[in-house]
Order: sequence, then C-alpha cells, then structure tokens
Amino acid sequence: MKKTITHYLFHGFALGCLIFGLIMTVESKDVQAATTKYVTASALNIRKAASSSSAKVGTYSKGTKVTSYGTSGSWTKVKYQGYYRYVLSQYLSSTKPVTTYTRYVTASSLVIRSKASTSGTKVGSYSKGTAVTCYGTSGSWTKVKYNGTYRYVLTKYLSATKPSVVTTTYTRYVTASSLVIRSKASTSSTKVGSYSKGTAVTCYGTSGSWTKVKYNGVYRYVLTQYLSATKPIASVSTYTRYVTANSLNIRATASTSGKKVGSYGKGTAVTCYGTSGSWTKVKYNGSYCYVMTSYLSVTKPSVNGSDIVNYAMQFVGNPYVWGGTSLTKGADCSGFTMSVFANFGYTLPHSSVGQRTCGTGVSWANKQPGDLICYEAINGVSHVGIYIGNNQVVHAGSAATGIHVSTANYRPVNCVRRIVK
Repeated sequence: MKKTITHYLFHGFALGCLIFGLIMTVESKDVQAATTKYVTASALNIRKAASSSSAKVGTYSKGTKVTSYGTSGSWTKVKYQGYYRYVLSQYLSSTKPVTTYTRYVTASSLVIRSKASTSGTKVGSYSKGTAVTCYGTSGSWTKVKYNGTYRYVLTKYLSATKPSVVTTTYTRYVTASSLVIRSKASTSSTKVGSYSKGTAVTCYGTSGSWTKVKYNGVYRYVLTQYLSATKPIASVSTYTRYVTANSLNIRATASTSGKKVGSYGKGTAVTCYGTSGSWTKVKYNGSYCYVMTSYLSVTKPSVNGSDIVNYAMQFVGNPYVWGGTSLTKGADCSGFTMSVFANFGYTLPHSSVGQRTCGTGVSWANKQPGDLICYEAINGVSHVGIYIGNNQVVHAGSAATGIHVSTANYRPVNCVRRIVK
C-alpha cells in the first residue's frame, strides 16, 4: 500500500508526542519536593548511584540531618559534597533519634576538641579509664558532651570495655607559700583548700598543667608548676591573729577529730605559722598545734565581762593545786584568775593580794560579771575569784572543792576590781 507524506508526518508527530510524554513523566517523578530526614543507622553508607554495588563515597552518623530530594526504588536521593548521591531509605526517619552509649578511654590522656578535627581547639582531656557518654560519630571522631557543650574525641581511643588502670603514685613537695586545691583541673573550678609550702603531697598523675591529688578522701587538682621532687627549704614566716570565739579549741592535728590540747580565749593574740586547709598552725606549750582559721581575725575584737565569765566557767570541776596556774591540771585562786585573764591579753600577778590593785576599783553595788572579787585574809590567807552575776563567784577554792561556784559574799570582801572595761 502506498503511503503518502501525510501518513509519515502523522506517525512522526504521534511518536514525538509519546517520547515527550515519557520525558515529562520521568521529570515529574525526578523533581520532588525536598524534605528533611534523620539517619537512624549508626553509620549509613552514601553511594554514588542507587545501588548497593555502587561506589561508597562517605557515611552519615546516627541522628544526622539529611535533605531528601526524592526516592528511586528503595533509595533516597541526597546531596553530599555538592553532588547528588544515594542512601537506603529504610535508614531514614522524619523524627530525629536520640541514642547515647558509653565508651571508655584507652589513652593515658585523650584530648577533647571543639570540632571534629585535629585543628579544633583543645578544650580539655579525659584520663585513661574514664567512662564517656557518646552521641554518635563523624568520620574518625566521636561526639561527646563536655562542660555542657558538644565536643569531639578520636574514636580509636575509645573502647566498649573498660581498660585496667594501674594507679602509680609519687610524692611531690609544695613550693608555693600557699597552693590552692581545686575541685577540677581548672582555675575556674571551686577552691576546696590549700597546701602550705613544703607540704609532702601524694600525686596520682597529671592532666594538662594540673596534678591529681587526694584531699579529704576525694580526688582534687593543683597546678603542677608549684610542685617539686625535692623538698624546699621553708622559711618560717609568722604573723599575728586575734581569737574571735569565746573559747577556741587548740588541737594536736588539723582536724576536728584531733586531740584537744588547750584553748584560747576571745581577743587572745596568737602567733601563726601558716595554714593547712581550713586550719591555722600555732605553737602551744612548745609544740605545733592547730586552730580553725575562721575564728581568727586581723583586728582584735572587743572583750567584755561576759566573755571572761564564759571562758572561766568551762574549767569548773578541774582541780585546785597550790601554786598552780594550769586551768586544766590545777591552779590556786590567783593562778586561776591570772590564767583566765591571760587568755584575753591581760597580765595579772600570781598573788591574791597583788590583784587587789589591778584594774579599777568599783563598789560592791556596781559589780558586774567579769570583775575580780578580792576577799579579806582568814588566818593570814587572802583569796580572789571572778564574779559571774546573780551574786555568784567562780574560783579555785581548795583541794577539797577544786574550781567551783560559790555565793559571791560567802566570806568578807576586801574590794571589787574591774579589769575589762
């Protein structure tokens, strides 16, 4: 059958329409709206084409935000490093997964960086055996949270099992006059105490410019530059402080569990030999002892009669010893009053008669707590005590009574003397 030109033109037009329709169909499938997806696999392979046999060009870590440019079968089209690539759709989700896991540091000191690169700023470090909460990986880096901010460490120095850590200790000596002890290896962390010059410190390794120590049973940190392998020759630098407590305990060691060896009264001037944590080193009866620093002041506090009474009353029940001046081991009447006032910086003679001329005389009617009550001699023996108020006096009476409380006018009174004004 003879075909006309019209016939060929018609069929050509029809074929062109068919091809154009197929092209438009393909393009309409290819051009889809971009959507946001999140990776659910721990490491999702990125491939050059939509096939598992296609070349792998990279990976996404779990939780990574991905822009989807449509699908092709079981694959999703994404853009990676400026090129369209493909990942398996089954490992993408519209909601971001939150999954953390624990790993342990295997390096002796693992650097923490601000970004996933060796050029990232070093913001800290983890010591060997540290348990780290991880938030996925990015290439050869693992995402962690440090001081409240997401940071990165090299994944190869992390392990699912905790490595054995051999604790090797060594001794160093403090070279600074007062070395601050901090809660963490940072100058911005809390100050928890201090070491005085020459202190022998047991060390548990270093972290950057810091050395790990144990203070009050807890691991703490001090700056390594102020430690030395040899003990420095400590120069003894003393200073004066004044007691602000009515009665400040003196202890054999720098601890509340240390043996109490004596006490200082309010206003006492104390020679100090430095501090150890919350304690100040003093010399008492020829031996180094300790008192709490919080009860010492650069300025001398005012002392009143009530302070004298409160201090004196703590020795009631202690023995009377003729000629003695010890408030704990034994004192006679004037030795007792002399030692009580000495704790507040007042000097009295060791004589009941001699104390009649100390301070300022006041009338019986105007007596106040803290005044001396001087008595007339009986059988040639005078007596003295401290008025405590309520018509009562505390005094070292006799071997039979020891230091005790009596009625203020239990025997004839010679005079009343006011020492503290």
